[in-house]
Amino acid sequence: MQEGVEKKASQQTKLALGFFIIFLILILIISAATYSTLKTSFENQYYDRVDDSVVVIKNHVNLVNTGLKTYESAYDREMMESFVLFTEAYENSGREPSAIDLDNLRDSIGLSNFGTLELYIINESGVVEYTTYEKDIGLDFSEYPEFFDKIDAIRTGDKFVGDRATGGWSGEVNLKKYAYLPTPDHKYLLEFGFTSEVFQEGRKVFKYGGIGDLLSEQNYNLLSSKVYNIAYKEVGGDLADGLTKERLKEVFEEKSDLEYINSSGETITKYIYIDLDDGSAPSSTQMSLAAELVFSTKNLNATLDMLTYYIWMFIILASGISLLSAYYIAYYFTKPIRSIIHDIEVIAGGDLDHPINKTQSAEGEYLRGKIEVLVRRLKGEIDLLQKTSDNLDSELEKNRRKEEELEKLNNKLSLISGITLHDIQNQILALSSYVRYMRLNREKGRDDEDFLKVIDDIVLAVRDHISFASDYRQVGLKKPVWHNIGVLVDEIIRNSLFWQVSFNVSTGNLSVLADPMFRKVLFNLFENSVRHGTNVTSISVSFYESEGSGHLIIEDDGSGVAEKDKERIFDKKFGENTGLGLFLAREILASSGMEIHETGKEGKGARFDISIPEEYCRFE
Repeated sequence: MQEGVEKKASQQTKLALGFFIIFLILILIISAATYSTLKTSFENQYYDRVDDSVVVIKNHVNLVNTGLKTYESAYDREMMESFVLFTEAYENSGREPSAIDLDNLRDSIGLSNFGTLELYIINESGVVEYTTYEKDIGLDFSEYPEFFDKIDAIRTGDKFVGDRATGGWSGEVNLKKYAYLPTPDHKYLLEFGFTSEVFQEGRKVFKYGGIGDLLSEQNYNLLSSKVYNIAYKEVGGDLADGLTKERLKEVFEEKSDLEYINSSGETITKYIYIDLDDGSAPSSTQMSLAAELVFSTKNLNATLDMLTYYIWMFIILASGISLLSAYYIAYYFTKPIRSIIHDIEVIAGGDLDHPINKTQSAEGEYLRGKIEVLVRRLKGEIDLLQKTSDNLDSELEKNRRKEEELEKLNNKLSLISGITLHDIQNQILALSSYVRYMRLNREKGRDDEDFLKVIDDIVLAVRDHISFASDYRQVGLKKPVWHNIGVLVDEIIRNSLFWQVSFNVSTGNLSVLADPMFRKVLFNLFENSVRHGTNVTSISVSFYESEGSGHLIIEDDGSGVAEKDKERIFDKKFGENTGLGLFLAREILASSGMEIHETGKEGKGARFDISIPEEYCRFE
């Protein structure tokens, strides 16, 4: 009785757990959807403020840049007029820059009275050859391809070009306003670099960094904002530190924005690339800036933490209510069929003789009766199917064996007829040739004894081929035997038509365990060399071991096999004649678990590699 109570409780628990899981899944789906929606909303609000800050600083920097550009261009006219003296000095020197006293020339130009003026003469290669600013002598602008292309276009043109104010290529603290004019012969480019306290003070009216307070009011999450130039120096401040410099370098090289989140997740640092290169001046490529904006995520994280807390409180409370509900639902559902469920599980586990216990409800008894009928019928069907399956398996196995035997027999009969005809025809052809040679010899009155011996050998060979056709029916059916390679090669040479070829056998006392037809394999390989090798004079037979297998090598000094035919030569009926010799060789080797491949080089001779299992090789 106690055992039955435990089983009923177990079934009830399972059903209660099922309902609880369903309720829990619904709770989790609702909670996840709510959390995701609210989290996305909070994050979108946060990043919308970040994006607004980015837009504001970009607009601010562009406005400041426009103001600076307008202010700096006001000096272009005076600088253009001052170039007259520079050009006259160049012409008066016979167009020889080395003859110009640049220091005196600088002092005679009016701009030098209002500030610092430096003169430069740049050659066709982009190198500063002469200047009043000794630090820049030898400066090679070709190392800066974009800038060099622009000033070289000015040199080959006829126009004055005013440039932006920059720190030059020497890293000057005080910015200089530059301007260019080509020499009349276009061999040099004349350059001014001008700066003054008035010029510097005028530029300070336009401040890139003055937007910080406004941005902080617009986005309370903004901790700091800085603007850096292409030399990684903060506008109005110091050079960037090592890590910031690496990030700025990536921003300027990729010309794209970057975002970094610190390891604690408390701040987000955005680097904004601000493209100010409008192509209007040679130094436009140096005008682009990068803004560093550091935002705090503490407020966002605090909001998300609070959201997570409320979601978990909802999950815990809803799960408790769901657990109680699932228990009571399962209790009432399992009461009438609890015992039947248990019995069905036992039967489903394979015990078809297990009895189904009685229940205390009409519905349960009706179900029990139907299940018993079903189980009895199922047992009968299973027994019948098992007997039928056993009989079918037995018949199928017999048929399969018979089909395999018939297929082997048919293949062998087909090969025997083709192969025997192929070999005898070859020998008859040879016989016919020697008979013709005999006739020619007789006409010349020569002795026929040698030819008669050869003819006798050919007749014997024909007899051997006919005998082989009878033996081949047993290929794969007889047990393998040990073949001494040296002895076997010697027998083949002595009883065949290979008198015109020299053989070199270096296998020692090697023997291989193979089908009794293994002799036919070597014969066909030798015959293939003589027939297709084109003037073969020598055939070598060697052996080596590698990686758990032996390799019997047969190679000649003929014309070799084309790369595209190395596998095809083993196909049935491939080649100029019947194409059965190498096909037969591969089949005989396969019956002994061996493989054959052609591994020679075309033009250097054929090379056949027979791979033999290690246990099928021995030295006697």
